[in-house]
Amino acid sequence: RGGQGEPVVADMLSLVKEKGESFYTYTWSKPGSKGYYPKIAFMKVFEPIGWVFGTGEYIKDVEEDIQKECITWISSI
Repeated sequence: RGGQGEPVVADMLSLVKEKGESFYTYTWSKPGSKGYYPKIAFMKVFEPIGWVFGTGEYIKDVEEDIQKECITWISSI
Protein backbone atom coordinates (compact mmCIF):
# COMPACT_ATOMS: atom_id res chain seq x y z
CA ARG A 1 0.00 0.00 0.00
CA GLY A 2 1.09 3.51 -0.76
CA GLY A 3 1.25 6.39 1.67
CA GLN A 4 -2.43 7.20 1.14
CA GLY A 5 -3.53 3.59 1.41
CA GLU A 6 -3.70 3.04 -2.33
CA PRO A 7 -3.14 -0.56 -3.50
CA VAL A 8 -0.11 0.34 -5.64
CA VAL A 9 0.86 -3.03 -7.11
CA ALA A 10 -2.74 -4.09 -7.73
CA ASP A 11 -3.49 -0.74 -9.42
CA MET A 12 -0.38 -1.00 -11.58
CA LEU A 13 -1.17 -4.54 -12.71
CA SER A 14 -4.78 -3.60 -13.43
CA LEU A 15 -3.70 -0.65 -15.60
CA VAL A 16 -1.18 -2.74 -17.52
CA LYS A 17 -3.71 -5.52 -18.04
CA GLU A 18 -6.19 -3.00 -19.44
CA LYS A 19 -3.83 -0.83 -21.52
CA GLY A 20 -0.64 -2.82 -22.06
CA GLU A 21 1.37 0.07 -20.63
CA SER A 22 0.65 3.00 -18.36
CA PHE A 23 1.92 5.74 -16.09
CA TYR A 24 0.87 5.66 -12.44
CA THR A 25 1.23 8.35 -9.77
CA TYR A 26 1.26 7.38 -6.11
CA THR A 27 2.96 8.06 -2.77
CA TRP A 28 5.74 5.88 -1.39
CA SER A 29 8.28 5.87 1.42
CA LYS A 30 11.72 7.14 0.46
CA PRO A 31 14.85 5.40 1.73
CA GLY A 32 16.66 7.58 4.27
CA SER A 33 13.66 9.89 4.72
CA LYS A 34 10.59 9.93 6.92
CA GLY A 35 7.13 10.04 5.46
CA TYR A 36 5.77 9.42 1.99
CA TYR A 37 6.59 11.24 -1.21
CA PRO A 38 4.86 11.56 -4.59
CA LYS A 39 6.25 9.18 -7.16
CA ILE A 40 5.49 8.42 -10.79
CA ALA A 41 6.01 5.07 -12.46
CA PHE A 42 5.77 3.65 -15.97
CA MET A 43 4.94 0.01 -16.55
CA LYS A 44 4.75 -2.06 -19.73
CA VAL A 45 4.01 -5.67 -20.57
CA PHE A 46 6.82 -7.52 -22.33
CA GLU A 47 4.61 -9.73 -24.46
CA PRO A 48 7.07 -12.49 -25.44
CA ILE A 49 7.23 -13.70 -21.84
CA GLY A 50 4.17 -12.02 -20.32
CA TRP A 51 6.15 -10.09 -17.74
CA VAL A 52 5.50 -6.54 -16.57
CA PHE A 53 8.49 -4.22 -16.40
CA GLY A 54 8.38 -0.87 -14.72
CA THR A 55 10.40 1.96 -13.32
CA GLY A 56 9.60 4.77 -10.93
CA GLU A 57 11.03 8.10 -9.88
CA TYR A 58 10.37 10.40 -6.95
CA ILE A 59 9.04 13.70 -8.29
CA LYS A 60 11.13 15.64 -5.76
CA ASP A 61 14.34 13.99 -7.05
CA VAL A 62 13.52 14.97 -10.63
CA GLU A 63 12.80 18.56 -9.57
CA GLU A 64 16.11 18.75 -7.70
CA ASP A 65 18.03 17.33 -10.68
CA ILE A 66 16.45 19.87 -13.03
CA GLN A 67 17.21 22.72 -10.60
CA LYS A 68 20.87 21.67 -10.40
CA GLU A 69 21.10 21.47 -14.19
CA CYS A 70 19.58 24.94 -14.53
CA ILE A 71 21.95 26.44 -11.98
CA THR A 72 24.92 24.88 -13.76
CA TRP A 73 23.67 26.15 -17.11
CA ILE A 74 22.99 29.68 -15.78
CA SER A 75 26.43 29.78 -14.09
CA SER A 76 28.09 28.99 -17.41
CA ILE A 77 26.51 31.98 -19.17
